Amino acid sequence: MNHQGHRERVRARFLSEGLKNFKPHSVVEMMLMMLIPYKNVTEIADDLLEKFGNLTAIFNAPVPNLMQIDGINRVTAINIKFIGEFLEYYYLSKKDDLAILSTADIYDYSRYMLDNSKNECLFVVCLDSSCKIVGKYEYKSDNQHQVIVNFKELIEKILNVGAVKVFVAHSHLLGNCAPSQKDISFTRRLFIALNALDVALVEHTIFGIDGSFSFYANGLLDEFRQILAKL
Repeated sequence: MNHQGHRERVRARFLSEGLKNFKPHSVVEMMLMMLIPYKNVTEIADDLLEKFGNLTAIFNAPVPNLMQIDGINRVTAINIKFIGEFLEYYYLSKKDDLAILSTADIYDYSRYMLDNSKNECLFVVCLDSSCKIVGKYEYKSDNQHQVIVNFKELIEKILNVGAVKVFVAHSHLLGNCAPSQKDISFTRRLFIALNALDVALVEHTIFGIDGSFSFYANGLLDEFRQILAKL
C-alpha cells in the first residue's frame, strides 16, 4: 500500500466531511498519523482498539499500558494522553460558557467531570442568576475512600463568586451510589448554610459502580427544606 497516498486520502476525507462519518478505527488511525508521521499506523490502530476497546479507554490508559502496543513508544504514549486531556479541557471550557438549565444538564456535566477520576473526589459548581458557571471547586481524596472538605473555606468561595445556585457531585469509586450518613450530613449542613445566605443547593449527585443517586430526585433536598421550615 502507498502509505502516503492513503494518508492524503484520509486527510482529504476529513476536510470534506469532518469526523462525523468516520468509524472508531479511522479516528484512531488519523490521530496516529499525526503522532507517527513515517510509518503505517493501520495495524497500530487495530491493536489499540483490540486491547482497550474504545477511544475513551485508549485516552484513559496509563502510559506504560499504551507502550505495550507494538509501535507505541513513550513519546507517542504521552502524546496520546495529552490529546485525551486536551479534549477534556476543551469540553469543560465549552461547557463552562453554557448555561446549566436542567437536572439533565447537571447530570451530564457532573458525569463528565468525574469520569476520569482515579480517586474519590467531590466537585462543587457555582451558578449565577443566568445559570452560568462562575466557580468550580474540586476536592480529592488521598486514597480511594474519603474526601475532606474545609466547610468554612467552601462557603467563603461560594460567596466570593456571587453564586445564586450550587450543585455538588462526587464519586463512590469502590462502592454503590447510595449516600452514606456522612454524605447526607454534609449535604444537609451545606443546604442549611447556603439557605441562610440566599443561595440554593439544587442537587447533589453521587456516582457509584451501580449507577447514580440524586438527592433532588430522591426527595432528600425536600426533606432538608422541611427541616428548615420547622426551625
